[in-house]
Amino acid sequence: MKGVVIPKHKNGQMVCNHCIMRKLLSLIVLIALFSSVGKSQGPASSFFGLRPPGNIPEVFAPGIVSTSGFEHSKIGFSADGSALYWATEPPGEGVSQIQQKIWFARKSKGVWSSTEILKVSQIAVRCPTLYPPSGELFFIGSDDPPTTDPHKVRTDLYRIENGNESARKITAGFPLTGGCWSFSFAANGNVYFDNPDNKLGIFEIYFSEFKNGSYSAPRKMEAVINDGSDNLHPFISPDEKYLIFCSFRKGGYGIADLYISFRNPDGQWTEARNMGPVVNSEMLERFPSVSPDGKYLFFTRNGGKASDYYWVSASVIGEHR
Repeated sequence: MKGVVIPKHKNGQMVCNHCIMRKLLSLIVLIALFSSVGKSQGPASSFFGLRPPGNIPEVFAPGIVSTSGFEHSKIGFSADGSALYWATEPPGEGVSQIQQKIWFARKSKGVWSSTEILKVSQIAVRCPTLYPPSGELFFIGSDDPPTTDPHKVRTDLYRIENGNESARKITAGFPLTGGCWSFSFAANGNVYFDNPDNKLGIFEIYFSEFKNGSYSAPRKMEAVINDGSDNLHPFISPDEKYLIFCSFRKGGYGIADLYISFRNPDGQWTEARNMGPVVNSEMLERFPSVSPDGKYLFFTRNGGKASDYYWVSASVIGEHR
């Protein structure tokens, strides 16, 4: 046929339509594979490509965030969900919270980085928390020399300012003390934190309002929150509509459980409610936090020598309202 070029193999034989189609399909597959490299794995994989949990808690990011170490803080999220921080004691006999390190991972263009240890000089670092108004990282730590006795370590509040790799001790302007074990910021900067009552020998939860550029004097929260038992590790929702915390009060499912209280339109808090057997177990549930998109509740479950992060659909929060 004049004017038509018939493709041939190298040996001069004509190429059949089947060969042409097979090569085209291979080319399409290769293009699809290369185009997917480095792109987000979609909303269902917003955390390390994991399948989101349902209404039953699952171990979060095994081998990545939940490790052979002893996970020992809440997960601190950046406001846009592109970074998370947590604290872990290394595995092994004889280790303690003095050897605890803060870890982090960041997401760029939908892809999570490898986990890394936060390079700070302080020891006994705990409770990594990002401050919503500025995005700065706050944590509790100590400049004291290493020791095997955690009770002899004086701890203080530190922050890492944007663009600065070194941590700076906060000596004024914030109501938190080194005795605090966990704290949580609302979107407006208000802070909720636990603090030991040396006279009673328990931890209680406090609140401080950020207003006109400064913090008010700490106020102990109501009896519906502080019932006379140990109450600590508070997480406040960004809009301050609910508070989740760990409590050792009687009537729970294990050593300590997660409880929730809701803020009424008049500003009063409801009686704290146990979050039930879906979240709580015969073990120790602590360190709650909620992802910035409000979809998932995170917490630690301590079974003795092991402590891992768990996550579950945040629909469990609405069930207690």
